[in-house]
Amino acid sequence: MWMSLYLTFPRKYLQHSAGVLSVLHNHGFFTEVLTRNYSKVYDLTRYEFTYSPEETHKILEILNHSSEEELFKLRITKGTAKKLIKGRSQLGSFKDVSQLMNIDGFGLKNIENICEKVLNEKPSETPQENKVQSRVVVLRRFVKPKVQPRILEMETLLALDVMIGGLSWTLLDRRGVLVDVGYEELLSKSQRLDAPKLYNKMVSVARRLPKADVYVWEERANYGYLQKAPIGSIIIAMKLAQMKGILTALLDVRQQEEEEGNLFYLRDLLVSKLFSLKVGEERVCGLKLADQIMLGEEVLNWLPPLILSNETQEKYFSIDKMQRKYISTSLFISLAFYHAIIHENILIQKILTEG
Repeated sequence: MWMSLYLTFPRKYLQHSAGVLSVLHNHGFFTEVLTRNYSKVYDLTRYEFTYSPEETHKILEILNHSSEEELFKLRITKGTAKKLIKGRSQLGSFKDVSQLMNIDGFGLKNIENICEKVLNEKPSETPQENKVQSRVVVLRRFVKPKVQPRILEMETLLALDVMIGGLSWTLLDRRGVLVDVGYEELLSKSQRLDAPKLYNKMVSVARRLPKADVYVWEERANYGYLQKAPIGSIIIAMKLAQMKGILTALLDVRQQEEEEGNLFYLRDLLVSKLFSLKVGEERVCGLKLADQIMLGEEVLNWLPPLILSNETQEKYFSIDKMQRKYISTSLFISLAFYHAIIHENILIQKILTEG
């Protein structure tokens, strides 16, 4: 009976009766016919990728911006991930799925498997989370930790810049309005504070900082210069690390009611790129640029004129030039985070992608 049905309606029966297929296979019937007629044919002359525009966008977005580690999480093998990243760097970025065929060792079946793994990536739980993910696809390597959806609802953002000499801060509200700026002296060159005194100093400074929903500062993780540095420079770096550690803990206490902290770190490369502060390997002072921004001038194509009150503007320009130099850094940090993460400035993503 099964044989008669198969001979009469072979394709229909193969599609709708897995049990019959199993029996036929187990008894050795039509193995050659099944392989010849019903295996998927990968013919370069006739093959077309049939992904929708939305699927194609997702595939290219992930393959163009994922690190090797992120590709591993999609169950893409180490060798395949390395080839993808190498091919991406050679092209600049993938513009079409078919460009994957140019990668050495990639066949159509291999490309299909990669695309399926990307498309089967677990989506975010809510539309708002999906929106956040799209916002940080280019920026994820510049911001730590991962930005959660609730951050987009922040009312105030406090950016900090901590150096041995002083701490500067800049406060923005959710509309990007500059609310206030400030500077706190920390250690002078002649001061020698032990751990308890250093702690008390940072507690005193932290109490005077404005409270905010989000705190941001730069992560400068390159300490290679200390390898051959004099002992004085090493001691200064250790003191600075102590102060930042204490301040991090104090800010975390402010947020103890939250399940996750609201302290974020920007790689200094982000600020350097957006405000063109790097000349060769050195980062230059942006005081002149900061002064222009504080005057409400439009100085960068991605940055709209800053909105601030006359009082805040007067306060800034009344501050000593050296202290304004510190404040300029906190200003850049706040504007970079606000426009790149909170406000989703497309021009910033373009700068980082092309840069």
